[in-house]
Amino acid sequence: VRINSIKTRAGLKDLSALTDAGVRPDVLVLPKSEGPEEITIVNEILAPDNVPLVPLIESSIGLVHAVDIANSAHVAGLVFGGADMAADIGATMTWEPMYGARSIIVNAAATAGVTAIDVPYLNLKDPDDTGIIEETKRVKAMGYTCKLAIHPKHIVPINQTLSPTNAEIDHAKRVVSAYECAHGNASEIDGKMIDVPVYRSAKRVLSLAK
Repeated sequence: VRINSIKTRAGLKDLSALTDAGVRPDVLVLPKSEGPEEITIVNEILAPDNVPLVPLIESSIGLVHAVDIANSAHVAGLVFGGADMAADIGATMTWEPMYGARSIIVNAAATAGVTAIDVPYLNLKDPDDTGIIEETKRVKAMGYTCKLAIHPKHIVPINQTLSPTNAEIDHAKRVVSAYECAHGNASEIDGKMIDVPVYRSAKRVLSLAK
């Protein structure tokens, strides 16, 4: 469930409606999140329920506080809100101007061990899926494991692109097996050294494949 910003009357009414109706959403999406105190307020209003929260980082202020927001109680992921971010800083919502904000958000999510979620792909009139696949590949390479969608036709290309390929899974299994058989010592596969960072990356691939 996505509610309005809790800094607005509409957002406070949304929260009140949820609690008055005794509704516990599977996930609560919080737009315009700009500080950890907002997360604290939401948690206190929803108590005693512990609802997974997904704040949207959509402003320069939110970007400054992204690490503290990510590390707040019950936060399950951070969303990069690209359109509002671009408007807030006076940039265009294209790859290069938004790269810095994307990097900050994915790093903030990593500090808290939560999911980094990319902005939806906004072009609905593309003749094929080339654009969304390319953008999803780029954010996947940065460390994002999820991407929002605003149209059902984007779900399949997003899932297919973010999911590890059979070749990636097979390679990850070989890396994990080689490293664990070496009992934590450096080993090699196909002439390339396997150490702790490579092992961790392989474990991440296998986790995403489940």
